[in-house]
Amino acid sequence: MEINNKKIIKIDGKLTKLAEKISRYEKIRMPFTTIVRLKKKHAEINTELNRLITRRLLIENNNFNKLANESYKLLKNGSLKFKTTAQQMSATGNHTTELRGRLHRNGHIYCDVKKTNFPILNFFSEYSFPSSFEGNIDCLGNVILKKSATDYALFKRVPTKLEGEITTNGRIRVNATECDQDWLFRGKHVISQIISEYAFKDIITENEFFENKKKLEDIIHNFKQEITSH
Repeated sequence: MEINNKKIIKIDGKLTKLAEKISRYEKIRMPFTTIVRLKKKHAEINTELNRLITRRLLIENNNFNKLANESYKLLKNGSLKFKTTAQQMSATGNHTTELRGRLHRNGHIYCDVKKTNFPILNFFSEYSFPSSFEGNIDCLGNVILKKSATDYALFKRVPTKLEGEITTNGRIRVNATECDQDWLFRGKHVISQIISEYAFKDIITENEFFENKKKLEDIIHNFKQEITSH
């Protein structure tokens, strides 16, 4: 798995151009929704770039690796509950297959729908729902969850409560424990957002995690500056 400098420089270039575009649009007062969409795209690309650099630094930088491992230990390992806080109609699929988000400063994980399934046209497809998700939280608090199991039901097929765990290396697995009825829309309602319970043991570990995060982000920033300045 090689993450070379050229790839980092290319993505960083995209971010620079997008930031310049956002600045131009703000000056000429483009519609607010357009600017919000571009800022969201910028944040997503920046997260992906940080994820790539993180993978490289975990191998190449001992201090970064040490801080990252400390951050994982500060998370609430063991049981962690999520609840669905928003649902939406899907124009294509009939259930959510991928959620992405991050650990916010308030100590809760927020994830929004990223992908829905492409339904197979048969009798059972509209009765399917995701019964479990698996993924990970990285040392910066970015989260990816992907559907790992599918179940079927006549009515209750929108998960509203999920329960699982975070392991010591940031792996997350959650299972649906309660579901909402979707008989009216026949499988077109999907999970739009889930929020976790408090992801730390106490406020002390929460503060330590975000202090670590700042140190990790500083290392990432310096590493990126070193590469892109050449």
